[in-house]
Amino acid sequence: MHGESGGVVVGVAAFVGMGEYGRRLFAVQQAGDAFGQAGEVLKRLLVRDGQAQRADPAGPAGLQGRGKLGAARRRVIRDARIAVAPRILAVARRYHVHVIGELDMPGHMQAALAAHPELQVAGRPDELDFTKPAARAFARGLILEYLKLFPGRYWHAGADEFAGPGDFIGFVNWIDRLVRRHGRTLRVWHDGITGTSLRRDVVVEWWAEHAGPSPRELLAAGHRVLNAGWWPTYYAVGPLGQVKPSMKVAYDSWQVNAFGGLAINTPTPANPPQVVRRHLDRILGSELHVWNDDPTGETATETARGIAPRLRVLAQKTWGTKPPAQTYAGFVALWNRVRP
Repeated sequence: MHGESGGVVVGVAAFVGMGEYGRRLFAVQQAGDAFGQAGEVLKRLLVRDGQAQRADPAGPAGLQGRGKLGAARRRVIRDARIAVAPRILAVARRYHVHVIGELDMPGHMQAALAAHPELQVAGRPDELDFTKPAARAFARGLILEYLKLFPGRYWHAGADEFAGPGDFIGFVNWIDRLVRRHGRTLRVWHDGITGTSLRRDVVVEWWAEHAGPSPRELLAAGHRVLNAGWWPTYYAVGPLGQVKPSMKVAYDSWQVNAFGGLAINTPTPANPPQVVRRHLDRILGSELHVWNDDPTGETATETARGIAPRLRVLAQKTWGTKPPAQTYAGFVALWNRVRP
């Protein structure tokens, strides 16, 4: 969740297990422990389900698994979906967390498309060929099913890292119209955006400088923008996260209007953060991303321990108040004195 007050950006979005209910399962109670550990007021869990389709809905008739094995799989998945989603939502309510469903499309759909080569972009088994009417029907069915599972204000379509054919922005706008008819605001990643035809009501999450428009360009086009910059918000478990972003540097120098880009295995970004000084009322705070690229790289307890100081720094820095300590060492000492 993010917050704005009088044009001053406040709040923090904490993404626990983001992108990783596919590659790594967390127990519901583990998610609850992560929700509660940092103690900040505004938090968010994002459940993204493209990598292994853990909460795979039954979907449109004939478009999921076929035969006896497919029918058995649908029953197991439906039972798990019905049981787990309400439990996640109940734990989230207990900790004042807003849950946002994210189903990536048209890219990162390898699990959903595994049984449907006829809907894939040729040579790209993880990409949906949305130029086909059947593929759009498949996408629509998935979205509508997930909207029922995850009520709330937002829906996240991912819309990143796609190289297939067709009117990509037109497809994203199609999703936007679909979810808006069901009372949702669409969110997408920024790197696939080109031109100026993306509907302005779409919230854009900027994460790196390697592709797509800059934060300034997105804001000037009228979008609300979330600072999802790799530095300092990424916590990657795997080869890309052997060295994590430095929380000392973040505490000493980072602000929510400073968009830091790629910092792969370095404590600081390769390029200086892009500092935005206009349209500050449309910057929607920041977030912590937990990417479980290697599902066996850490235990849940190790991940919780690793993200704890990051949640605290992001909460403090996005709250928009005077720092309680002049240095990061002082901040850590203060936290150790006041924590339960």
